Amino acid sequence: MREGGFNLTPESAFTKTFGVVLRPRFIPGLTVSIDRWLIDLKDQLDFLQPQNIIGECLATGNEYFCRGIVRNPGTGTLSSSPATSPSTGWVARGSANGYKSQSHGWDFQGQYNVGLGGVGRLDMSFNGTLMTRVGSQSSPTIEPRNCVGYFGNLCGESMPRWKHQLRTTWTAPDSTTSLSVNWRHRGAMPLDIYAPEDTGIPAQDASARRDQYPGVGSYNWIDVALSFDINKQMTFRLAANNIFDRDPPLIPDSRSRIGLLRGNTVMGYDLLGRQLVAGVSLRL
Repeated sequence: MREGGFNLTPESAFTKTFGVVLRPRFIPGLTVSIDRWLIDLKDQLDFLQPQNIIGECLATGNEYFCRGIVRNPGTGTLSSSPATSPSTGWVARGSANGYKSQSHGWDFQGQYNVGLGGVGRLDMSFNGTLMTRVGSQSSPTIEPRNCVGYFGNLCGESMPRWKHQLRTTWTAPDSTTSLSVNWRHRGAMPLDIYAPEDTGIPAQDASARRDQYPGVGSYNWIDVALSFDINKQMTFRLAANNIFDRDPPLIPDSRSRIGLLRGNTVMGYDLLGRQLVAGVSLRL
């Protein structure tokens, strides 16, 4: 094995965004916005392991992978003594420029403020993201894959198809007290071996199935915050995030399956459990 050996070039990103903001007159206090975003990355950096290079070269014959296999002339072997600084007889490992990577989705936002007469007012805010594409095409001859909603050996950690948070805040008529409840949601993510063919994710051997643990189900967290004025100069605040102490999902075989080195879960989940925060603000 030889570290490096690939000439790198800068990545190039092409980003397009457009959207609309709606404030209907027949619903005072309501604002809704919808944004579409398209991020296309060319020559994205990938890290190639020797097993990836050998496996993909054998399966596709693609020069992008086969260039990392350098045999000894005459013998055809893939081993040489490191002490001789060999120029042949190794399989490369390291960062390389891929072909392209894409991340496409929709963002939805909404705010609604309504008065409750003598009992105060209600403020609601919503933020949601619908992913339509998370994928890469590591070389021109490989079918592009869309990993939205799947994770695993071929998709890495990826992203859920849908996630959102909805916050509702009640404020007293004199604005001295407020109570806020926040609902965070993250959609389910099956293992990529269960992905349908139209995603472009290559078929895997049946031994990769985990029918006892086919993936991660949907997750919900509830956060609560309370604030009230003790007097004109002092405000007390208390917050409880992940109030039901929902643990993050544990991913079996996580290091070999998706290369996790920092823990047995994937990104995007609440790792700290329930968090309590209290504080006092002074106004002089």
